[in-house]
Amino acid sequence: MGLFKPAWMVEYSEGTEKALKAVDKLTNQSTLYAIINNAPLYDVRMAAVKKLTNQSQIIDIVNNISQYSDVRVAAIERISDQTVVTDLYKDSKKREQEMKELTKKDYFNRKAIIEREGHIRYAAVKKMTNQSILADIARTDSDKTVSCRAVEQLNDQQLLAHLVVSLANVWETEIVRREAVKKMTDQTALANIALHDDDSGVRSAALKKLTDQTAILNVAKHENDYFTLNEALSKMTDSFVFEVILTAESESVRITALRSEKIRNSLYSFVNQLTEQSALLFIGLHTVNSNVRELTLKKITDPDECKEIRKVECECKSGKHVWGSYIGSDSDSNYGTTDNWVTTYDYNIYQCKYCTATTRERC
Repeated sequence: MGLFKPAWMVEYSEGTEKALKAVDKLTNQSTLYAIINNAPLYDVRMAAVKKLTNQSQIIDIVNNISQYSDVRVAAIERISDQTVVTDLYKDSKKREQEMKELTKKDYFNRKAIIEREGHIRYAAVKKMTNQSILADIARTDSDKTVSCRAVEQLNDQQLLAHLVVSLANVWETEIVRREAVKKMTDQTALANIALHDDDSGVRSAALKKLTDQTAILNVAKHENDYFTLNEALSKMTDSFVFEVILTAESESVRITALRSEKIRNSLYSFVNQLTEQSALLFIGLHTVNSNVRELTLKKITDPDECKEIRKVECECKSGKHVWGSYIGSDSDSNYGTTDNWVTTYDYNIYQCKYCTATTRERC
């Protein structure tokens, strides 16, 4: 280089603009490759990698673990060959595993390696289109950010459905399965997930995609999570909510449906047309609407059943509640006056089976 350094070799930020202009004029691939590996300034390396087209040199940069992670990621963006991208993903995964073995006792260095290689695999996955390979990555990658990125690239409905089912009992895969459900459109598969999946978040994601009222009704009648159940009720027409009240096997599900905001304005009219005595008794016992309760008392023919409703009403007013369904949670924090300590207690909230009263129970 003689006595004078090239403009791109500047070491201080004051010379960045001049260095970038110099790089912008370059087309020689060897020179650009040298800049990427030797330029002191990050911005200059990034500018050079965006002009590099030589695929073998690009692959060398991606596999150079001493290079800036962002430069390696930018290099992947320059690759168009699917086989090359897939090989880079595999190389990164293998490299991460090897480095993890070498740094078992060095937590911080190990963490940095995992994060760095995760960025490389994420960038590689963004370039992939092979649906089977993407599904396998979504299922097996240790970095859930990479797995979710693979799911974003997936469009094959069968592979998405299989992914959700195959990961059902795998630890800490809920976020991947939820993302997969968000991309699904098959109503039958979604209904099956919404009805049977063990994770309430996955069921909720499937429920959001359901449009068939009968399928939503079936989910609501069997849903034991308070929030997912209310989500299902909000998607149903009033007549289907009434069917939940009348036919669901779970008492807590029936009570939640009865107290749903969805039927707030139509419940009185529904009860006014109802003649089934057992249904009237259930509604009279569990409604929180005093007008609806009075209506059931007028329509129930058995005096003992009317007395039962009045008895429950009186006991609730005197504070003798019967606690029923879980409806949420909250917490309290106690702050120390001198030692600056904080103690937090978590509580579950339950509602009375017969009125709107609630109680809290420490978890």
